[in-house]
Amino acid sequence: NLYFHSIKNAAFLLLVFLISFYLCQKAEASSLSGAVSGLDVNKISSFNQMKAALDLLKSSSLEAQQKNQFTFLFQKLILSKSGECISRMAAIEQQSDLTLKTKRDKVKALFLTNRDTIKGVLTWNQKKIEDLQENKLDQMEDTTDFFNSPEWQQPQYLISLSSYWLSWNGYYSSLFYPANDVYRKDLLDEAVDGFSRSLIDFKEDSIMARSLFGRALCYKEMQKYDKAIYDINSVIGRIKRDNPLYVRSRYEKVMISYLTGNYESASSQLKNFREEVSGGNIPDVMEARLKKLQVKIILALLEKDKGKKGESAKKHYCAALQELKKLVENDKNQAGELYRFVKEHVKMFSDLSYAELGPIGNLAIADWDFDQKQYAKAIVRYKHLLTSSDPLIKKRMDDVYFRSGYCLCKKEQWQDALAFFESLFNKFPHSSSTGKAACLYYVAATNHYKENPEKSAYTRYIEAIKIYLKRCNDPKDKSEAHFQLGKYYQDKEKTEKALKEFSLVGKDSPNYLEARYSIVTSNVDKLESLNKSGLRRAGSTKKIYQDTKKQFGEYQKLMLNQEDGGDTKELEAHTTLLQAKLYIYSPEGSYKKALKKLNGFERKFPLNKTFHLTAKSLRMECYQQLQMFKEAKEEINSFLKEDVANSDRWAFLNECASNFYEEAKRLRNKGNNSLANQQSEMALMVYRKLSSIASRNKSYKRFYDSIQLRMAEIYRDENQIAEAKAIYKEILKRDPRSADAMYNLGLIYEKEGNWEEALATWRKFSKGLKTGSYYWFESRYRTAKVLNQLDRRDEACEITTMLHVLHPELRDERFKKKFMELQKEVCGKEEQ
Repeated sequence: NLYFHSIKNAAFLLLVFLISFYLCQKAEASSLSGAVSGLDVNKISSFNQMKAALDLLKSSSLEAQQKNQFTFLFQKLILSKSGECISRMAAIEQQSDLTLKTKRDKVKALFLTNRDTIKGVLTWNQKKIEDLQENKLDQMEDTTDFFNSPEWQQPQYLISLSSYWLSWNGYYSSLFYPANDVYRKDLLDEAVDGFSRSLIDFKEDSIMARSLFGRALCYKEMQKYDKAIYDINSVIGRIKRDNPLYVRSRYEKVMISYLTGNYESASSQLKNFREEVSGGNIPDVMEARLKKLQVKIILALLEKDKGKKGESAKKHYCAALQELKKLVENDKNQAGELYRFVKEHVKMFSDLSYAELGPIGNLAIADWDFDQKQYAKAIVRYKHLLTSSDPLIKKRMDDVYFRSGYCLCKKEQWQDALAFFESLFNKFPHSSSTGKAACLYYVAATNHYKENPEKSAYTRYIEAIKIYLKRCNDPKDKSEAHFQLGKYYQDKEKTEKALKEFSLVGKDSPNYLEARYSIVTSNVDKLESLNKSGLRRAGSTKKIYQDTKKQFGEYQKLMLNQEDGGDTKELEAHTTLLQAKLYIYSPEGSYKKALKKLNGFERKFPLNKTFHLTAKSLRMECYQQLQMFKEAKEEINSFLKEDVANSDRWAFLNECASNFYEEAKRLRNKGNNSLANQQSEMALMVYRKLSSIASRNKSYKRFYDSIQLRMAEIYRDENQIAEAKAIYKEILKRDPRSADAMYNLGLIYEKEGNWEEALATWRKFSKGLKTGSYYWFESRYRTAKVLNQLDRRDEACEITTMLHVLHPELRDERFKKKFMELQKEVCGKEEQ
């Protein structure tokens, strides 16, 4: 019993396993079939999507074979989807640009993938038939029933169906191979065999007609035109006119006549076909093909009759021209054929009017003239096209503007050329011609400015440079353009922009040296500015100095390579001064090096007098910083021996005096009175000379009093009160209303304790001031202060009280505390 029970359990488990295996196999087969049947080929819109679909068909087919799930229905489904893919690939190919070899190779690979899938079905069933013949047929006495059974009929059907689709796949893939390619011939031979078998195996009219048509296409590619025509005629005889295949067959028949050189027959067939199939029954794709074929036939007939000469030939060509023009009017896509036709036969049409040629014809002749460098003729025709509304002309209008500008440049009509280029930039900013136009625009603007050196021409020239640098891809002359734009920015005091342009100037520019000089000069000016701002030793200053030092070294090498001449000498003088400045404004202040560089400058560059004052000014700065007062005096005395009564020399002296004056004040504020007095002495020496010049020369007389006041201030700082007082009194004699002299004289009287004179002076001073102004407020305070010193406290109290009552809002914060203290002292109480 135990043994029997064990056998029973084992049998049950085996049954469960077999059922599970069967259900699993069925589920897997159902999954494969569902994936393939769900493939909607008609929605595929790109070759990338098609690749995914074909990979799915191939992998599903192989997987089904491996798992023994390659059923009749599944194979039929695979072939159906493969056939749909062939038709869809052909449709996508017609809508795609396959001029690039990479794209053509990609599509060719897709057809090969599909071929593998179809070939797999064919091979599978061929083997199945071979197995049946070997294992079953030899054992049967009567095979009639067997041949009619699904076991035999199904693989035979799949072989026929796969052969049919393999033929179409072979035909389309053959089109991607060169005409002399061996593999192409094999594909076409295989396709012919497949289509021939389909004619025997299939009795359906539709498949027979398509097989005949497919075989005709193969014969056409094999240049077996008689066989192709025979099959085409067979197709036409089998189908109705409303069948889409009828239109395609008629087209192929005309095409074969064209290919065989029967142009008259082709033309007649095409005309009859159009009359026969009128009313919009021709699909758009086929209509486009027919129009292209019509153009080819027209041109072929013309070429055939090219032996005609004279008026007969011209009449013949003009007739063809009119035919093409009519064709283009109905189909703008044929404009390219008309353009090529006219351009290839320019001699026949060059004397025709604009109206006779039409816009496309005129464009063709204009371009021919342009290519032949007949720019005067070309520009006339291009100008005619500027107002054209023709779609092809509009599409090429940017090129029309460019070529018009180019022609005018060749004719040296610069201003007219500029107008065309400007229109191109404004109307077609994204045109591929803007790069070339930018180069020519710069050339035209440069020459226009040379011929017309006016402000408007210069503005246009600068704008042309900007466009040229931005858009032109040709580096030639860009260095010079960068230099000129830098000069423009330099004149506009846009220093940073100028330096950026100068930095882009290359050695191919004749102004390269000047550009480098401008960069170095600007950086030296920055160092000077930082020096005067008290930032001599800042980190940024040190970096600028190091960069400038390196730039200057490069600049010096370039300068030394210049040929000798007047300009070179001036450049050398510039360089000497520049290097001296670099030494002076370096972080450490190399004044001795600067002096050494400037030593004998005037003797070395006697003709460059405009630089002599700069050299003197820089030497004076070095003397001042090195406290070489003896040398400074000698420099000034030597200078004073010459005539200094001109603006430049006056400015030099004034700058020297001012520098010594400012340095004296700085030193005095630091408590270094001894050195401050030496600086003051130098300032006084120069101011005396300036004062003397101003007293005698009308041009500088207006500066006399200001110089005198500066001298008096220096005397007062050095405690030479008598000299200062004398100057202030002299000024007041000339101008009793001189507020500066009166104010400073009042301060001197206070310092001397001469309270009566001080009181008189402050009272006079306050009368000339606007009530409520800063100095008026100060004069009232000083008047009260002086009255207090004279024991006239009541009067002092009255002044402070009246100010408090009448002008409380005018109390200047700088005097508020002093006023409160003074009022408390003279009035005996605190401010209320």
